[in-house]
Amino acid sequence: DPDAAEAARAIEVHGRGGIAKLGLGTAEAELPGPDAAEVVSLRIAGLTLPRPGTPRSELLEDERVGLAILRLLAAYAVRLCASDPGRHSVLAMDEAWALLADSQGRALLERISRLGRSQNISPILATQMLGDAEELAPLVGAFFAFGVETSEEARAALTLLRLDPDEESAVRRLIGHRAGRCHLRDFEGQVGAIQVEPPAWMLERLDTTPGR
Repeated sequence: DPDAAEAARAIEVHGRGGIAKLGLGTAEAELPGPDAAEVVSLRIAGLTLPRPGTPRSELLEDERVGLAILRLLAAYAVRLCASDPGRHSVLAMDEAWALLADSQGRALLERISRLGRSQNISPILATQMLGDAEELAPLVGAFFAFGVETSEEARAALTLLRLDPDEESAVRRLIGHRAGRCHLRDFEGQVGAIQVEPPAWMLERLDTTPGR
């Protein structure tokens, strides 16, 4: 079939170079079991993601591939966590805003949030784009709002915290939050300012700052 041959040729091109080959495997490859380690970290260097709000029709090829890889990573992480419901798993995902860029990503995030109780998973979703979090607000139990740069971002964070976004003193406090200072809205709906202070050894091991 000429169409099938053309599709196979395109897949082979993507599978031989670039980051897209992470989405393709061979039948002979054996994946490690989910109990191989207590902590599994999935990281990709050079992942290209689009600017928030970029229309799907304007995405570059590298950006389309980046979003696809991110969805694959998220789906694989869910598979690892859900493999043993008898063991409590914590699924921490950065750049959650990128998964909200299309219906497939949003459906995956909703599935992750809803799986928490039935599969014994505690999801932690991190995003720098506060507006995107509104779509997941009904599925999120607690919010941590750390420091922001602009009044618009502060007002968006206050809205998610169910506080008055027009209170200028609250806006200034959020803009001034630094070095682990944040607002927390807990599972009971109570809101307060807290200080997060991980031990020095943890900061050293988890530090991703280049050059350190």
